[in-house]
Amino acid sequence: MQVGVSDTLVQRVRDAGGHPLLVPPGAADQADAVLDRVDALLVTGGAFDIHPGHYGQAPRGRIDAVDESRTTLELALLRAALAFEHTWTETGC
Repeated sequence: MQVGVSDTLVQRVRDAGGHPLLVPPGAADQADAVLDRVDALLVTGGAFDIHPGHYGQAPRGRIDAVDESRTTLELALLRAALAFEHTWTETGC
């Protein structure tokens, strides 16, 4: 498995005073523990589709590459972040 983000994104996080932490797919059961150790969460997205079943819909049209382990991780992190008692800042990129 190859996991990564662009050098530009890593540098932007550093420029903002952050210390990037890459959480590999497969760690979905550790979402709460990850959020206990960070001050912010940036979900980068990727070159894959999220299966419509994750939001209660049936597939319509074309679905390209699906990465279930990454989708499961990202959804677990987002759900945990929404339930987490912490101040999160929302930004649009």
